[in-house]
Amino acid sequence: MFTLFVIVIVLIGIGAIVGTLIAGKQVEKQIETMDKLPQEEQEKYLKAHHFSDYKKNLGVLTWIYVITFIVAIIGAAVYMIGFR
Repeated sequence: MFTLFVIVIVLIGIGAIVGTLIAGKQVEKQIETMDKLPQEEQEKYLKAHHFSDYKKNLGVLTWIYVITFIVAIIGAAVYMIGFR
């Protein structure tokens, strides 16, 4: 049972890391797009897209960690119930 618990925790960690990397890639794409623009348009781009992208990335990261937390709680409960 302990081995199963460790495997689940590792999978949860990997899932959280992958999700975080996906959100990071989204930010990286935005930065690459902005770097290709002239200075004046960069400022306009930042003003136009900053808050929408920020909220989108924050939402993605929030869901990643909410799901990770829930799965970890379920895993801990299953682990504790298994040792009664």
